[in-house]
Amino acid sequence: MAGWDACTGRGKQHAGPSIGAFAFGLAQLYFALFVVLPALRKRGAPAPAKTWEGAEGLEWEVASPAPFHTFGAWAFASAWIDAILSPMRTLPLPLGGRMPVLGLGTWRMGEERGRRRAEVAAVRAAIEMGWRLIDTAEMYGEGGAEEVVGQAIAEALRTGDVTREELFVVSKVYPHNASRKGTPAARARSLARLGLDHVDLYLLHWRGEHALAETCEAMRALADGGRIRHWGVSNFDTEDMEELAAVCGEPLDCAANQVYYSVGERGPEFSLLPWQRSRAMPLMAYSPIDQGALASDAALKKMAQRLGVTAAQLALAWVIAQPGVVAIPKAVSETHLRDNLAAADLQLSVEDLAEIDRLHPPPRRRKPLAMI
Repeated sequence: MAGWDACTGRGKQHAGPSIGAFAFGLAQLYFALFVVLPALRKRGAPAPAKTWEGAEGLEWEVASPAPFHTFGAWAFASAWIDAILSPMRTLPLPLGGRMPVLGLGTWRMGEERGRRRAEVAAVRAAIEMGWRLIDTAEMYGEGGAEEVVGQAIAEALRTGDVTREELFVVSKVYPHNASRKGTPAARARSLARLGLDHVDLYLLHWRGEHALAETCEAMRALADGGRIRHWGVSNFDTEDMEELAAVCGEPLDCAANQVYYSVGERGPEFSLLPWQRSRAMPLMAYSPIDQGALASDAALKKMAQRLGVTAAQLALAWVIAQPGVVAIPKAVSETHLRDNLAAADLQLSVEDLAEIDRLHPPPRRRKPLAMI
């Protein structure tokens, strides 16, 4: 049975708690640090969670086979320390730095001026709740989504809810702009709409007319100039990644590949995900709840009810339980934002994962990469 606690307060550290709640939290943190942990050091800590080691010794945590809450006092101390000091689990990137395992997608935002205020408010609320990874693209609303994200970030920075260093902002270049000269020009336009001096990850949205060697050269030049921290690709299948590695050279400095991956679309597990894991390259999963369809999946709903969560939370927790995978669901309503963020606290046991495998089996053969 998985353990999940909706009352941990994870991700709400910027939501303006009351003085009483803050004092209570400090008291519990003090108890965890100076009472529980010293006692545990005398008794010995429980066995750590299993890790999967990728290229160059980078380790990614794998879901522990035992429910985390069964460790009693150790879990109590660790949960409070993690919730307060490290609100979101992260993955290492191939060339250094880390990326949160859960981020906010913004596809379909910025398309209509009439929804602009509500969309800005949604991204702003997400930042207040503790979302730190925000994914967008110049294609979304033809730059409108980047403007939404930029306005929300500007407001959050102005009020002190977050610092720029705490955020991990991802954007993408249109394939027809991904030439040697077009890539830096597109990046400049994206930065202007975002109101930022750099993005943390810049992706080629999908393969297009320009040679991969040209795009790779342009991306590396931008990274060397500091206007992007990392570069990567999106909607690349295994053959595309192999070609990219051949063209750009190994070790490949591509930081991530963003593809369609969910409980209902597990195709990447057959060859693409293993290929990326071998290079410690995160796979970013877009549409991890199948555009909301998994929220009404009868089998998942039955299982989720037993665990005390929603089917959407279960589907999302499953995605980020996969080693080396980041999920970027889109949400606008405050309820969905909070529910999705709470999914990061859901610990799935080996039995839970096996049950999901029975409900939605992994692929037995290779098939073309799905795209939305």
